Amino acid sequence: MRKNVVFIGENNKINNELYQLLNWRFKVECYYPEGEIELSKISVLEADLVIVSLVGTKVDFKEFFSVIKEKCPALSVVTISTKAESEAYEEFYECEQFHKILRPVTGRKILEVCKAVIARTEYVINKNVRTSLAGLIEARAKKGIQGK
Repeated sequence: MRKNVVFIGENNKINNELYQLLNWRFKVECYYPEGEIELSKISVLEADLVIVSLVGTKVDFKEFFSVIKEKCPALSVVTISTKAESEAYEEFYECEQFHKILRPVTGRKILEVCKAVIARTEYVINKNVRTSLAGLIEARAKKGIQGK
């Protein structure tokens, strides 16, 4: 099944080509070519990954990343930027939820990183489900033993 991606980036030739590439590999749920997104929409996005091209976008990314971190802790974010742009958001890259790709970069590299991030997210979710399920089984087993 194709994974759902949200892409935010300025309307330019590079981002339009990137959108085409992403849409070939993933299902691009939303594309914000003007680089604008209402923060209220973040928590209702049904996406596996958000990809943000920081170059030329009109979003306050400190607020944007804070909202994602707070309201959507399972949603991974990949940013594409220059080194100078990414330095402004270093605090977020300390969290496993946020990943950066520095320009210049090839489309192939972007796809590799996106696939790896999605695979890592699925691994963590599955691990958490297995841990929760094991805890539930253990709790029920203890209850059954104590009940006798």
